[in-house]
Formats: sequence, C-alpha cells, structure tokens
Amino acid sequence: VFNIIAIFFFQLKVASTIGKGTIDPAIIDHYVIFGALVGAVFWNLVTWYFGIPSSSSHALIGGLVGAAVAKAGTGALISSGLMWTISFIVLS
Repeated sequence: VFNIIAIFFFQLKVASTIGKGTIDPAIIDHYVIFGALVGAVFWNLVTWYFGIPSSSSHALIGGLVGAAVAKAGTGALISSGLMWTISFIVLS
C-alpha cells in the first residue's frame, strides 16, 4: 500500500536519485552493473545464511556504490545524492 501511495508523493524521484544522483552516470558500464549485482547477491547470501534481516534494495545501492568506487575511485560518488540516500536508508 505504501509503495502505491509513495508514487503520488515522490513520483520517480527515487529512481532518478539512484540512477543519476549517487554516482557519476558517465562511469556506468556493464562491468559496473555486474559488479553491483555480484556485491548485492553476495551480501544477501551472507545475511540470509546468518539470519540477519536485510534489504535487497539497500544491498543493490551499496553494490552500485562499491562498484563505482572500485572502477573510478571516490571521485565518482555524488555526495549530495549519496547522503540523501543514506539518510533514508537509516530512517527506514
């Protein structure tokens, strides 16, 4: 229900922030996407094995940030969008 309600308040701003507001879109290629997915899947498997509650969408964001840093360093991060995202991850 909240996902449906959220689209009326936030429109596609969440997708836009993740797509263009956390890392530099110029560095995204198939290697970065693959690295993000591998990192997120690995994290999910570890948390599932140990019974730690975790969010797959948060794991994907962490995987994307990690893959971007691995490819281009911390200069590839967009701090304003990343801090916005991190604050909502903590809030959730």
